[in-house]
Amino acid sequence: PVVMIMVVRTIEQQGHRTGIRWVSLSSDDTMIMTTGAKQTKIWNVRSGACIRTLDSGYGLCGMFLPGNRHIVIGTKTGLLEMYEISSATAVERIQAHDGTLWSISANPNNKGFVTGGSDKDVKFWEYQVKRTKQGIASVGLLLAKEMKMTDEVLCVSYSANGKWVAVGLLDSTVKVFFEDSLRFYLSLYGHKLPIMCIDVSDDSTLLASGGADKDLKIWGLDFGDCHKSLFAHDDSVMSVRFLPNTHYVVTAGKDKMVKFWDADKFEMIMTLSAHHAEVWSVAVAREGNMMVTVSNDRSIRVWEQTDEMVFVELERRKELEAKLEEEERVGPARPPGAIEGSGLNDAPESAPVATGSDKKSMVAAERLMEAMEVVKIETKRWEEYRAALAARERMKNQKEEKPTGLKALFQAHEASMTVEEIKEPIPNPILKGKTCAEYIFEEMKDISAASRIDALTALPFKYASMLLKHCQGFMDESLPIEPSVQAALFLAQAHRDQIMQSRELMEIVAALRSKARRMVRGLRDEIGENVAGIRHRLRASENKTSHFYFAGGEAADAGGAAPAARALSRDNPFVIDKQGTHGSNKRQRLD
Repeated sequence: PVVMIMVVRTIEQQGHRTGIRWVSLSSDDTMIMTTGAKQTKIWNVRSGACIRTLDSGYGLCGMFLPGNRHIVIGTKTGLLEMYEISSATAVERIQAHDGTLWSISANPNNKGFVTGGSDKDVKFWEYQVKRTKQGIASVGLLLAKEMKMTDEVLCVSYSANGKWVAVGLLDSTVKVFFEDSLRFYLSLYGHKLPIMCIDVSDDSTLLASGGADKDLKIWGLDFGDCHKSLFAHDDSVMSVRFLPNTHYVVTAGKDKMVKFWDADKFEMIMTLSAHHAEVWSVAVAREGNMMVTVSNDRSIRVWEQTDEMVFVELERRKELEAKLEEEERVGPARPPGAIEGSGLNDAPESAPVATGSDKKSMVAAERLMEAMEVVKIETKRWEEYRAALAARERMKNQKEEKPTGLKALFQAHEASMTVEEIKEPIPNPILKGKTCAEYIFEEMKDISAASRIDALTALPFKYASMLLKHCQGFMDESLPIEPSVQAALFLAQAHRDQIMQSRELMEIVAALRSKARRMVRGLRDEIGENVAGIRHRLRASENKTSHFYFAGGEAADAGGAAPAARALSRDNPFVIDKQGTHGSNKRQRLD
């Protein structure tokens, strides 16, 4: 017999079969374009459904054209491919570069875009209307101008004002040119390895660049100076984007991480770890309330902004704890340049192995140091406020001849400005309504007694001396003395030589000794009073018991119930009294 097999239904995967290399958002943030090997897909942001699947070349970059009806893709072979989304058909294919087309950036005037490739060319394209033989109008591309560079072009970016074009090169430099004349403007040196990505802030004052050297660099576009170089990722930085109308930066790297940075304070705000492979590209919504990341794990992740507050100190603490747990699980990282089997990665037999308790102590020490830094800033704010108040009082109380003319006007203006500018500082919410001493004391008290000494050992001398000063505050505010004295004694012994060389610290230690002795004497007197009170209550209780005992015995002399009364008196005086009363009644009846 012949078996007939026919296809009844086919289930196709909506997602990519290979790693996704680029992601772009439409101008209204309703569609997502992703591209990779052999496929480009259009997605609906709200539903997450795949709208169109296009058979394209190996896409490395792309963008939506104005109107969101067409997309253009740069491929590994140097082609520029334009597609119409509604019909899912290719409108035009142009051999734009002789090598790989690495990057594309839209002109802010919506009249064209710029591309850069491995053929060392930067090309500027403009949109034009073409008509077919049937007279149907369609969108086309026209090469407007081009510029030859000294090395391969890996990334390009327009400034938001359309004034400059920034180009990242294989020779680890970023070159900035005027867009209209292509005249050279700035050259930014600093990266040690090729530039992988660049972006310019919306106010066109800052440029962020990421490279294969794992660094994120923040540059000023006024003079071309490097504001800060940050170690951003554990592998190459593959994508960088400014959030609209801010100086916040999002970076993605080959270490599977997406990180959020403040380019003004030069600090990392938070880390987003959800991908399982290299993160290739990031796209940010125009409102800044959403971003999309794509990875080599073939996933597309949409991140939305929430109303939840983010505390940088808490994020740093979580990151440190996660890093310590990871090291405890897999062991320490291999030294740089160590080859497997070379022996450089092997610890000597006599080297101590870090235990979980050691790492907990390090985390506790970090918490103490962060708490002292917060208190230091808060104390400085209040000192400045009090100094301003004192200066104003001095000006009020100052008795001198009444000035005339311009001097009088100037002093009156200065006094009015002083009154307006002096405002009471807003309490730091991190302190949770506590005083500075109470906040640090609670942080120290939260450390277990077993880990407290190890945590104090890990403190650098700078923070150890600060904690000694705070111990005075603990005693002044009558906080529990045991943790304060324990910390002060240990720090004084551990840093004896440095303390002896500082007159200020010697005075602090002397003051701590006198205050601790006074507080200990007070506690001793209090304990003595409590012990005396307890003894007095015991004696009063014994006297009361003896009174009942003798009363019961006298009442039972004639009745012969004394032995029973004595036996009961040791357990329950009430029963003895009752027994004695019965004996008395019995004696009255016998009489």
